[in-house]
Amino acid sequence: MKCLTFAGRAFLIFAASYPFLASAQSVPSKTQDRLIFQTGKEWSPRTNINADTVMVYGLDDTTSERIRSWREHGYRVTVMTGVAWGRYAPYLRGDFDGKEHWDETQQEKSGKLILHGGREVPYISPSISYGRYLAKGAEEAIDAGAEAIYLEEPEFWARAGWSESFKREWQSYYHEPWQDPSASPDAQYRASKLKYFLYRRALSQVFDAVKAYGELHHRSIPCYVATHSLINYAQWEIVSPESSLLDVGADGYIAQVWTGTSRAPNVYDGVLQERTFETAFLEYGALQNIARSSGKPIWYLNDPIEDNPRHSWTDYRLNWESTLVASLLQPAVSRYEVLPWPERIFGLDSTRPSVEPTASNPDPVKTVIPKAYETELQAVFHALGEMEQPATATRWETAGTQGIGVLVSDTLMFQRAAPQPSDSNLGEFYGLALPLLMHGMPIEPVQIESSYKKPAPQAF
Repeated sequence: MKCLTFAGRAFLIFAASYPFLASAQSVPSKTQDRLIFQTGKEWSPRTNINADTVMVYGLDDTTSERIRSWREHGYRVTVMTGVAWGRYAPYLRGDFDGKEHWDETQQEKSGKLILHGGREVPYISPSISYGRYLAKGAEEAIDAGAEAIYLEEPEFWARAGWSESFKREWQSYYHEPWQDPSASPDAQYRASKLKYFLYRRALSQVFDAVKAYGELHHRSIPCYVATHSLINYAQWEIVSPESSLLDVGADGYIAQVWTGTSRAPNVYDGVLQERTFETAFLEYGALQNIARSSGKPIWYLNDPIEDNPRHSWTDYRLNWESTLVASLLQPAVSRYEVLPWPERIFGLDSTRPSVEPTASNPDPVKTVIPKAYETELQAVFHALGEMEQPATATRWETAGTQGIGVLVSDTLMFQRAAPQPSDSNLGEFYGLALPLLMHGMPIEPVQIESSYKKPAPQAF
């Protein structure tokens, strides 16, 4: 049975289970905090999402006003910001501590800088000073009324490792001069290990500062990490402190799985293609493994569109349904980030192609979100608020052998760049996982580093 057929049938069953969705329902209690979303904008009627908590995105001069805007409309307001990149030009220019920090930009061997959005929004090789800067920004957000802090996407590119800042960190960490990461497999491994350490340190540094600041002001400020899965980071050739997220002082996690990550093609039965449903199922499973090991809450992200603006609303809808169903097949989790960036989904100036571009129609007419899709999203958001069920209420009706895992390790990310990078399609993982999943076995990745940790007695 093809994956999208399976996902589509499962979605129909899910929708049919909630015939009351069209009727008015009470908004979930804000204390439950089960539904969250992130936005970089102030409140507007078009983005009045039926969720418990809003994550106001970014640290800048507008953060305080955006927090006020959402609080005035009854939301629990928190702040999310990038830990690897953001609008941090004041830090780079030296406004923060009187020193310029341009050399903390991640850099390739050729000298090319790795940028997220222009020279003033680079990917950062995080120093102690950078951690202090983020901590100061988090404290200012707390003063403005943020009730929690989320740091997202601790990411160090495997192809990086040539910046002056990274060379200094190498000397400090290994007590020896920097080595060219592409010089040998051992040098690449050691470079990746250092990248892993630097973002683990940055997260711990900020969270420790936030907790101390909260205590000083007699407030409890939870801290969370939003992260892609180990599977995705390894395939995209990024190093991130995945299993170490258990030890950075985080109070919970967001599993950043969506169409953009899950449509990365993989090989099964000799065919390279997108398998959004299957890949999402494995990605959610990998991140649930972190939650199970820590006993801390985790939210599953779904994104009704994705970062690539060239796809059609039909494509976005089909792939969103695939990731949604994959997340619902992990019944132990009942918290969701229902969407990021509602302004790019529901905004009247946010248009996307009405159909997929083709050779004969390379530039199809663009429209705002179709009404049918808009209605479906609102119905599903409401239903997701009702997903908290006792363990005895959920079971597999039909499935192959259960309780099977595929062992994975953070070192999957340590072998993704020169001189001897591993398979570009991550065949060492998918070659083991996909045959089992395709034959009906609900397998999940099992993290070696966290398998020995005893989970805390807390539901997730």
